[in-house]
Amino acid sequence: IMFNTITGPIVRRIILPHLDGVIAEYPPLMHYIQENFNYRGKLYAFPKMPFEGIVPAPVGDKIRFVVPGRIQEIRRDYEILMRVFERLFPKHKDAIGLDLVGEPIRDYGQRIISHCERFSGHGYDVYYPREYVPPRVVEEKLSRADVIVSPMQFTYRSGSIEETYTITKGTALSSEVVKYAKPCVVPHTFNVTDELKTSFLQYKDESDFEMLLGDLISDRTKLRKLQEEAVKNSEKFSLEKLHAAFDDMVEELLSS
Repeated sequence: IMFNTITGPIVRRIILPHLDGVIAEYPPLMHYIQENFNYRGKLYAFPKMPFEGIVPAPVGDKIRFVVPGRIQEIRRDYEILMRVFERLFPKHKDAIGLDLVGEPIRDYGQRIISHCERFSGHGYDVYYPREYVPPRVVEEKLSRADVIVSPMQFTYRSGSIEETYTITKGTALSSEVVKYAKPCVVPHTFNVTDELKTSFLQYKDESDFEMLLGDLISDRTKLRKLQEEAVKNSEKFSLEKLHAAFDDMVEELLSS
């Protein structure tokens, strides 16, 4: 890791001027490349996963919130999630479910699992893994969910390099939102790409976070509209449209 943090920036600056085009996994990363590397070539963005036509099921009696990814302190603030659901569960016990879909990492992950065990002991509907989560379970949980919730950390440290999620470092969250056509709740620091803005809700602090989730639980019409927006946004990234965009990219590069 230390070797990469030293050589990575040097290698990027050497290689970038010689490239005809660069593909980023997330549109805001293109702006970072332009502003920080003075790159004058072509820039393109393609999500890791296309929309597969997975249409959300009608909202039932219970709203399922899912949090994808490893349960790790450097990735997401699970403490704020636990505090918010500690207040939401007693108010909406039979109306909500919470699925944590990721392997718990070290002591921090185990603390969050212990908190989930207390939820379960009170009869609340919560899914929590104790080890690695197989892809089929991830697919099932994300497909069944009504809303994706991801209290992302703003910064991520790798060795001596501090990365910023959605600015210098990509995240699989946006691709998951596209693939499964789900609305998503994230912190206000999350840099949402323009094509997905109408299906994202952003909170400023813990109180705001709780209020946003509470509104979705109480106002099913608002939730349905948000889900409809998520489907519309995901359709922009269907496999057919991504194929066409890829062909356009190749043609543009070859013709120039």
